[in-house]
Amino acid sequence: MLRHLNTSSNSGWLTEEDAWVDRAQVQNFGSAPGVNLEYKQGRQKPNGSIRRPLSQGHAALTAESAEDIKAQLGINADLLASQEGGAESGRPSPCAKNKVF
Repeated sequence: MLRHLNTSSNSGWLTEEDAWVDRAQVQNFGSAPGVNLEYKQGRQKPNGSIRRPLSQGHAALTAESAEDIKAQLGINADLLASQEGGAESGRPSPCAKNKVF
């Protein structure tokens, strides 16, 4: 799954042949954020190819996998502080008790 994510977000460059000053730098660091890549004077400006979003299937698989990990490890949802509809424990603060906000 990470392979699909990486190839979608770092899908390469569209350039003329021999457009880069240092082709090795592009190959090694072309997908790194904030990298400065130089192209030769008189050549067309290279363009990053169109980034394709992940499919809905990948998003669903990711959500399902997160739940599967919790189930397989036996993680108690009450201890995650992300339960829905559960009762809160502890005493209410004076502000909450008097509804002073």
